[in-house]
Amino acid sequence: MSRLLWEAAVAVALLGAVVGSYWFAFQAGQKAGRSEIQAKWNEDTARRETSRLEALARFNAEMDRQRRISVEVENALTEKLDAADARGRDLARRLRLALSEGVCPAPAGGSTTGPTDGAGPESDDPAAIGAALADHLAACEQDAERLTSLQRWVGEIRRDPTAP
Repeated sequence: MSRLLWEAAVAVALLGAVVGSYWFAFQAGQKAGRSEIQAKWNEDTARRETSRLEALARFNAEMDRQRRISVEVENALTEKLDAADARGRDLARRLRLALSEGVCPAPAGGSTTGPTDGAGPESDDPAAIGAALADHLAACEQDAERLTSLQRWVGEIRRDPTAP
């Protein structure tokens, strides 16, 4: 019987060695597989993060460009509005003076206070002067409304960083 126990013990030991070897090989393979998957995962994560940062940089550059353009347009229109307002105020002053005196004075020395905008010659007719003043003030009002809407639009762009 001892021989039978001895053979059973050897069989169990061999079976244990086979199962142990198989288990060790399985664990080693699984660990290697996990490492390979983790390496690929890390590589993919790094690639996605790089893409995200590049897209963010492009977005920020575009937003800065749009803001610069908006500021330039706003400044140019503000300058034009200020110049038109100055010309309009000067015209209104001269027209009031002309209406109160009953004549339309010529500028001193042939110079004007504002740049020429292609207006025709001055009229001595008070009704024509009044109509010209009304037309000019309406044009100024329209310019002011356009500038206000542009300023509102520029303000919205500055507040909304996702706007194109």
